[in-house]
Amino acid sequence: MSQKSFEAALRLDPKSSDGHTNLGVLRMQKRDLTGAEVSLGAAAGLDPESSDVQNDLGVVRQAKGDLVG
Repeated sequence: MSQKSFEAALRLDPKSSDGHTNLGVLRMQKRDLTGAEVSLGAAAGLDPESSDVQNDLGVVRQAKGDLVG
């Protein structure tokens, strides 16, 4: 899916942790680390127990040089 598709899906269901996660991973792949951190942070807020989200967020923060979080 494209970024526009993920964004459209999130407009329909802004509380979708999976939607925020998917958009964050896509942004991470595009090297939009700030956007990825925002999306994954939103996903983590919606599903704080998700180890996948926490891991992806950690990868982004490490790539940004933020090891504290």
